Amino acid sequence: MKILKKLWKDEVGVVMSAETVMLGTMGVLAMTAGVGTMATAVNSELGEMGKAFRGFDQSFSAPGFQTSFGGRSGGGGRSGGGGRFGGSSGGAAGMSGTMASGYTQQPATVSQAALDIQFSQMQAADQALAGRVIQRLDAAQLQQVQQFSDLRRDNVSNESEH
Repeated sequence: MKILKKLWKDEVGVVMSAETVMLGTMGVLAMTAGVGTMATAVNSELGEMGKAFRGFDQSFSAPGFQTSFGGRSGGGGRSGGGGRFGGSSGGAAGMSGTMASGYTQQPATVSQAALDIQFSQMQAADQALAGRVIQRLDAAQLQQVQQFSDLRRDNVSNESEH
């Protein structure tokens, strides 16, 4: 117990405030670099996962079918309503069926090129918008400078009159 009290009162290994500030700064810088690296790694992994999902081929096809019903009724020369579904004797058979269906997915390179084009168009639009905003800010700043110079000129002329 005496040793703990002695160590508690010992001030030989005191950390100076400058050392604490330097260690804290280095820790913050290291954390900033680590967070940036982690963000890059997460972004890369999400991109790879997106490419993997895009790699699934969703193409399909479903063949159609056709059936006939009714057909000819026997009995040769009889007229009127002799077929099974009200058709005439010797008339054409009824038809039923579905059309074929299918979808062929574009190759990944084609859809990636289309996405790249859309992305570059969006970037160009964003840059154009940013340019217009900067132009407006510059015009507003020039207007403020003009107002300031007008006020200064008015103040100087008022002072010279008095």
